[in-house]
Amino acid sequence: MSFTVEYNRVIYKKDRHTMVLLVKQGDSNVYDSHSNLRAKHWRLAAAGSEKELWKEIGIRSGSTEGGALQRAKGWNETVWWKIEDYIKLYRSKIANAKPIDLLLTDFSLTLVIERNPHSKNADLDSHITSIIDDFQIPYVQTNHFDTSRLVYEKPVENQMELYTYLERIPVNFYSKDFSIFYKVNCHKTRI
Repeated sequence: MSFTVEYNRVIYKKDRHTMVLLVKQGDSNVYDSHSNLRAKHWRLAAAGSEKELWKEIGIRSGSTEGGALQRAKGWNETVWWKIEDYIKLYRSKIANAKPIDLLLTDFSLTLVIERNPHSKNADLDSHITSIIDDFQIPYVQTNHFDTSRLVYEKPVENQMELYTYLERIPVNFYSKDFSIFYKVNCHKTRI
């Protein structure tokens, strides 16, 4: 059975109402074909107020109890978290959050929206289409695995754009016909 391995995490903060949590993670049974090490990637896990971050941290910490979320130890080893240690780690990360102005220096973010134009949920399709139109997010391609889904992508180019996206667009949304997420690319070897 596979489990998620958490390698690193970073929190950026403007104030108590504008925070961003990025987590570097991978699956225990997915390996990079070139390096033969576990594949891992950064993802934007949560954004918003401190309360919104704690909701995501709470969900993740619950996964530590059953071993569904473990921490990396060395190249290939993992160890189980104690829920108390996991919460303690995140309390420290929030207390020592980096200034949000550094986020786009450390990472590049690309907003990705996927939608099925033949969805039966007309209200949700209308809402997603208005986001695509309002923010002028260009169509890029169809989804490789599900060709009924159209993919729209737009890089986040500056702080003002970042604040606007975080305020008006859900960070992570997944359904049968729609998804909204960010591709995250780290510019540094160590964060």
